[in-house]
Amino acid sequence: ILAQAILAQVCLSSAFVALDSIEIERFTSGAMLRLSVLTFWVASSWASLDDAPIEGSLVVDDDCTHSDTCALNALQLKRCPFNFQHDVKETMLNMSAEIDSLNDKLVVLVAKALRTSFKDDFSRLVGATSRAAAVLEIVAPRFITLTNKTSASLQDAGIDAFGGKAEEEQTSLLRMQRFLVDHAGEVLKNIAAARSNDGDTGFATKVNTAAQEAGHWIQGVLKVAWSTATDQLPRINALVKNEIVNTSDMVTEAACAADTATSIASLTTLYAQIVQAATDCDVRNKTLFSIADCESSALSVQTGISLVIKEGARMMHTCYGRDWSCAESMASASHDLLQAYNSLVVLGDSCKSSDPIALAVCESEAFQLSSNLGVAAGYIWKSADVCASSCNLAKPQ
Repeated sequence: ILAQAILAQVCLSSAFVALDSIEIERFTSGAMLRLSVLTFWVASSWASLDDAPIEGSLVVDDDCTHSDTCALNALQLKRCPFNFQHDVKETMLNMSAEIDSLNDKLVVLVAKALRTSFKDDFSRLVGATSRAAAVLEIVAPRFITLTNKTSASLQDAGIDAFGGKAEEEQTSLLRMQRFLVDHAGEVLKNIAAARSNDGDTGFATKVNTAAQEAGHWIQGVLKVAWSTATDQLPRINALVKNEIVNTSDMVTEAACAADTATSIASLTTLYAQIVQAATDCDVRNKTLFSIADCESSALSVQTGISLVIKEGARMMHTCYGRDWSCAESMASASHDLLQAYNSLVVLGDSCKSSDPIALAVCESEAFQLSSNLGVAAGYIWKSADVCASSCNLAKPQ
């Protein structure tokens, strides 16, 4: 009876109608059944849209109790499964303010430590870094995960106009972005557990497997990248021979060549970091295996990936004129958050020492940490400003 009632209601409307909830109240005394349809959402405005696949642009809402069902319903109803303004923009702004506040306190502690050579001031810094680590272990993974809810995760619908290599570059960047989102949080979680003497060698096995898989497809990415480098030769020759008369064109061509070279260099470095992580996290090597080395290598890989995404997104703009500002901003913030966490790990060890060299490292890393936190806060704020929702069907241009 219920199914027939619903079917009848649906058939009455030519628009797309979504039934959010149905309340059934049965009164046994009067043998009466009352069917109350509480809410209908009429989506006639969607009728003009073509049926392009949107599975790749809609993501699971982290706040859903049953995430798979939530995402499926959102897909069927062609609506966004999260509130972008509240869940993403406002969350980012709060994160930015939290990181700024954390950095302000750190700057004060560093200033106090530098006023005197007494070791006690540096040991106080250790306590501050522990509190900072606790904040970053929450903020960094959550921010990186928000990438899936922004336009950074979407394909650029117009990139195909620039040829197959541009499309391959996009595919590589989006794949690395997913790898970062999938693994960064777990890396930070395990390093945090290790600080509490609760490290997990099972984590090393996962890193080893993931690194080997990543190494295989990074090889293909490198081949594409280096073939792209050869495409820059005519551009560089034209620049060197002053064949480009227009100043604006000259700047654009030079920027494209420079950003391509920078991106390829970072990608090559990343490949080396992945190979190193696979080695450091090989638990079968009883002689050389160290969980600390494994965690350090795993963090380096995540940091390297965020840098490649950042520089690749910039290259997509300078070489093809495409708007990848959201991807660049998200990756930049992620990179500095991960760099900051790495500085915290170094600080936690070096600032406890009485050795002058170790204390010099402590001082240097304290400044590096403050710099990374400040830059990260700025890029998080910028991300809230430039990013659109992943519920759009393509990157906004």
